[in-house]
Amino acid sequence: MNLLRDDSKGFTLVELLVVLVIIGLVSAAVILGMPDPRGALRGEALRLAARADAARERAMMDNRPVALVLKDGGYGFEWRTGGEWRAIGERPFIEQSWSEGTRASMAGGESRIVFDSTGFAEPARLRLVRGKEAAEVEVTDGGRVNVLP
Repeated sequence: MNLLRDDSKGFTLVELLVVLVIIGLVSAAVILGMPDPRGALRGEALRLAARADAARERAMMDNRPVALVLKDGGYGFEWRTGGEWRAIGERPFIEQSWSEGTRASMAGGESRIVFDSTGFAEPARLRLVRGKEAAEVEVTDGGRVNVLP
């Protein structure tokens, strides 16, 4: 009977360290690859532009002015009724909040873009900023709404 000692069972310290390094690298790659839960700022600009374009169309359909109004925490839409501006309480015009950390401003310090009953508006440019990201939404004098690259 040959009794040989078998030391091949188990792992060496080096093998365990290599496995831990690989797990660490894969974990770091997964975390860095996760999208921002707030979404891209450009996406927020595209949603704003789509709602503004819907407001323009609504102004033409209802034959009355509709305004996009920037507020501290977001934006909303109002229409002119009985000689005064009133909030629109139906989708997609209900008040929207900015994602956390997003700030918006308009050139000239304005806070309102008015689409008249023909769909025209005064030219305006809105700038959205979140951290190092920035996006701009432009409203042309013809009332067209575009997100600038």
